[in-house]
Amino acid sequence: MDRKDFLSLLGTSAATLSIFSLIESCSKTGASPAGNVDFNLDVSLSQNAVLLSNGGYLISNNVIIINIAGAYTALSSICTHEGCSVDYNNGAGNLQCPCHGAEFTTSGAVLKGPAQRSLKQYQVDKSGNILHIYG
Repeated sequence: MDRKDFLSLLGTSAATLSIFSLIESCSKTGASPAGNVDFNLDVSLSQNAVLLSNGGYLISNNVIIINIAGAYTALSSICTHEGCSVDYNNGAGNLQCPCHGAEFTTSGAVLKGPAQRSLKQYQVDKSGNILHIYG
């Protein structure tokens, strides 16, 4: 192999690695959308106390639980587009995916793509300080 062929091969290899790096950076995080869930959260515990405030939210078991004016909603925290974890934007009143900009309502419906499927919604029952999230 002469020097020209070697440099050409080296350049092709570097380009291939760059492409794979870009593809990997936009791939799923490895988390899968939450399926059936059934768990309890005690809002009197310090790690869950954020849920006592209007607009407070936390993620547990791939489920995002949000306090919206004293009512609780629970949705899959995994974006249906590429599997990134969504966050709640209290100011906008919606859920946003930081990876590709998808937005969802607090009932899980898609507001803005690239996601095309809604987030799965779960039931929330409150008894005293205990939230039961299931579905």
